[in-house]
Amino acid sequence: MASNSGANRGAIIAAFLLSAVGLAGVATYVMQTPQAQRVPDAMRRQSNTETTNKPDAPVAEKMQKVRFVKLNGEKLELSAPVEIPISKGPALYSTNETIQALGLTEIRCLGIDIDHGVATLSMNPAVESGFGSMAESEFIEALSKNLGQFENIDSFRLTVEGTTIESLGHFEIENPTKVIRASGTPSESSLPKKTSP
Repeated sequence: MASNSGANRGAIIAAFLLSAVGLAGVATYVMQTPQAQRVPDAMRRQSNTETTNKPDAPVAEKMQKVRFVKLNGEKLELSAPVEIPISKGPALYSTNETIQALGLTEIRCLGIDIDHGVATLSMNPAVESGFGSMAESEFIEALSKNLGQFENIDSFRLTVEGTTIESLGHFEIENPTKVIRASGTPSESSLPKKTSP
């Protein structure tokens, strides 16, 4: 009988050691594998405080007031402020509203990229369809006044499919063109001025 109890004791010790090695292996796997450290949501126990599934409360979107340029008789003026969600892109929104207010229904600004105070306006090809000399001058002035409301824009250039527009038909466009601040004066561009040799 003594040999039988010694064999049982040896089997128990062997099972215990085997269990300890297995547990150490699982612990090592969990510690070294990030996916294994997270309990899947489906397997998590619901807490007592969560009695019902409530939808997340809507997050209030940040708003910004912008203006656009419109014609008042023959004079270009800034509109009353309009509050829009920042996600709409305030400069893009006001630029397209300005274009529409001038009656240029085919023309759209597709995007605006601002780099060191210079806004690059990506226009659709309709902008190259031709303007009368008065309409061309009015268009550039309206864009200058519109973009002047944004402190991070000092000047702008127009592009179509990545190519800078040099003229809309009658006048050469200064690249970049300075914006006109609400005071009516062109901005002081942060860009270095070109000097003639």
